[in-house]
Amino acid sequence: PRLPPMDKQRRRLTVSHTDGPPLLDDDSSPTGGGLAKDARDQLIEDWGVADLFNWAEQGNLRAIALLTMTDRVGKDKGSKEDKDEFWVSQPPNEQWLQDALGVGWACRKGCKPEACNQDCLSILAVEDMFEFLGVYDGHGPYGHDVSEFVCRELPKKFLKCLGKNVLSGEGDIEAALKESFLGIQAQIKERMRDRAESSGTTVTIAYHSVGKNKVWLAHVGDSRAVLGNADGSKAKALTVDHKPDLEGERRRIEQAGGRVIFDGYFNHRVFAARTLAPGLNMSRALGDIMGHEEAGLSAEPEVLELDLARDLAQFGLGGGPGGDVRLVLCTDGVWEFIEDSEAFKIMARGGKATPNECIRDLTDCGWRKWMEDSDNEIADDITGILIPLR
Repeated sequence: PRLPPMDKQRRRLTVSHTDGPPLLDDDSSPTGGGLAKDARDQLIEDWGVADLFNWAEQGNLRAIALLTMTDRVGKDKGSKEDKDEFWVSQPPNEQWLQDALGVGWACRKGCKPEACNQDCLSILAVEDMFEFLGVYDGHGPYGHDVSEFVCRELPKKFLKCLGKNVLSGEGDIEAALKESFLGIQAQIKERMRDRAESSGTTVTIAYHSVGKNKVWLAHVGDSRAVLGNADGSKAKALTVDHKPDLEGERRRIEQAGGRVIFDGYFNHRVFAARTLAPGLNMSRALGDIMGHEEAGLSAEPEVLELDLARDLAQFGLGGGPGGDVRLVLCTDGVWEFIEDSEAFKIMARGGKATPNECIRDLTDCGWRKWMEDSDNEIADDITGILIPLR
């Protein structure tokens, strides 16, 4: 089938068109700004982490919950600027997340003047017990609402599924992750169908159990997770981008009545049988209700379990001159132009940089490559989280 003319500047972006309702005014978003209060107890209640903080306090352990939220100034936030973030920590200082755990993070607005930053990130951690990290790349007219909803609700759902086992890594982690993804998709359909009909988000989650020395990854979409040596000598992708032209993905889409069509530029895209929508360049996502109901999209994540003592050696990572191993989660604002191995070389910097400096170096490079490709006209939102796995 022949596609209608496509905006050339969208040839690398997730959706092939911008048709749909206009973006909301800054004050009208039901999920943006309501949590921007100084009341620590209110934040803990809204984010569903009250039990987590109580468990940490009982064990005299430090804990933190950090989330990004839709910028108060909306689309007027400047390009490359950081997204608004909120955190609660025990003790009340987020600096230990860098100093003690070595976590770095950045969520930066792209060069898209008509839209706000649609990426989000979330970090939950109890020192010496676990970290739960997530990156979310929204798309569509209300993609910022969907990514923010998932950023807040999915960690809450995972905590509810595992209960106190989240501290130890006991229980069926894979089942908890799948239940969390599918449960949030059901919540989206129930609570925000009007906004998520043609808007959605990628999700990539990493749950690291310190005691088990294991990492579980779960993802839908094309926000990638990559392991690599801190010195940049080697890298290993852990997730496969969910693209419509992959054999299994195409089969599912077509069996559900959807179509996969090459757009003439860089992407195969998903369309329903009787309309040139949703036009997504990915085959799995949360939200995107029309695509799920009419075009064969899936909300079920792929889950990977890593035994670090065994698998790092098999991957040839860690030990020797390579030093510490790092796990990086990034949206495709990074991966569109940067290869996995190149990313770790960019972040290496002789081991002298802080975690946030490392991840900002990577997002800076992603930004420059987008601008070079588009003659300084467009860059995607760019988000990344870095954590060492010693």
